[in-house]
Amino acid sequence: MANWLKQPQRFRVDIRGGDKDVSTVLRGHEHLDVPAGLEREFALHYYAFKEGMTTAEVHFINDRTGEYLFYALSLKAEAAGVLQTIPMQAPLRQLTTHMQPVTNPLDVPVTFTASVNNAEVNVPASVTVEPNTKGEVPIEWRPLLPKETTSQLTLASSELGTFVYDLRLVALPAGETKTLQFKVALGNLQTLRYRFTSFLKRPEAYKLAVGKGDGDFAVEASVSAPAAEGSNGVEVAVDVTFEPSKMGESSDTLTISSAEGGEYTCVLKGTALPPRPQGPILIKGGAKVPVNFKNVFTVAADYTFTCDPPALFAVDKPKENVPAKKATSIPVTFKPDGTATGTGKVSGKLVISGPDGFTQLYYLTGEP
Repeated sequence: MANWLKQPQRFRVDIRGGDKDVSTVLRGHEHLDVPAGLEREFALHYYAFKEGMTTAEVHFINDRTGEYLFYALSLKAEAAGVLQTIPMQAPLRQLTTHMQPVTNPLDVPVTFTASVNNAEVNVPASVTVEPNTKGEVPIEWRPLLPKETTSQLTLASSELGTFVYDLRLVALPAGETKTLQFKVALGNLQTLRYRFTSFLKRPEAYKLAVGKGDGDFAVEASVSAPAAEGSNGVEVAVDVTFEPSKMGESSDTLTISSAEGGEYTCVLKGTALPPRPQGPILIKGGAKVPVNFKNVFTVAADYTFTCDPPALFAVDKPKENVPAKKATSIPVTFKPDGTATGTGKVSGKLVISGPDGFTQLYYLTGEP
């Protein structure tokens, strides 16, 4: 500002912005003193929350002489871009929350609408901040896939414009793997249920697989998960069957996977106990009853069938080669000889012998 007189002047500053938005600030000192014949700069502070044009006038008035000078201003506010990068990290499928502060400098309540371009991130649809106070926007993130990514949070209000934040999301490895422990006699099977939580907000088919594929553990090819209605997800059950093919310990890994839902793993551990005796099987005098038996081994094997006492119980075939994991029927006949006890029944047994010392016992009861 130039002083055209040969004596100092004090100017009263009148900032006029009649059409400016309520959220736009134009501010400066109320007076400006300029020495005779010299110039002084006047600092005008301009702050806009929203994009757009602001027209204003700044008048410098000498109240003593009535002389004045004014400047017409045309100010343009452009998009602010990304205001802040917010780092967030969490193990797979674990929920983490960040509270993002927002300020309302106005004398009226302001409502912000919130949106994020990432389905894994949840924010409230809107947040209202009271006049001249601070509020918080909760940001919830539950990673489903092992990756690092940058997403964008947008807060918008008609009064204060748009606020854009980058979310730097880092998914850490999942925590401790669950384990299913099986224990069953050789020749039998056991089914246990594994439960996991799906967080996808749409129905999804998860693929199921066990590592060895042809081992002692079996699952269906897939399982269907309904859409998760909230941030806590929906529980899904998977049945796992253990049918041992050898004595001792077995182990494998169950993998549940989806391109968008992520991957879940469960360690499977099985213990095979000695074959448990079966029966008793009731056989009427002179009748023939089929006894069902399955080759539990992963290869075809020769089995021998014997009855005790042989004078009362008999098999149609003394031995058979049974294919791997296949069942066969062994006809057993009861031939009473008048030696029945007071109850009229006779006890016996069928013994099936196979490779590696395998023995399966069936108790028999003959009724004349």
